[in-house]
Amino acid sequence: MTSSLRPLALSLYFALLALTLLWESWLAPSRYPAFWLVLKLAPLLLLLPGLLRDRPKSFVLAGLLMLFYFTEGVVLAWTLRAQSLAWDSALGLAWMETVLTLGIFATGALHARRRFRETAL
Repeated sequence: MTSSLRPLALSLYFALLALTLLWESWLAPSRYPAFWLVLKLAPLLLLLPGLLRDRPKSFVLAGLLMLFYFTEGVVLAWTLRAQSLAWDSALGLAWMETVLTLGIFATGALHARRRFRETAL
């Protein structure tokens, strides 16, 4: 029996991949977009095969990895809000990243918990 949370977790994960790719390449690139694109996309892409194969440990690792993306989103949102720049798109992207990481963390953790229980039986 597969968990109904897996499709939601994968959808959120793919949304974070797309957001990261669009953010660093087109929407609001940083000073060194190629460096940050590789640095932010590489860990997400490394976990993708395990997530697609429905390995519970990959969902646990993805949840741990989301802590870094969550921190980045919160710090950027807080900084941009405090600077009150006319760079509203980056502020929205930072909040979007924060929400996506919370969703991936929650759904991935619950799905991994169910999968671990299934394999233990």
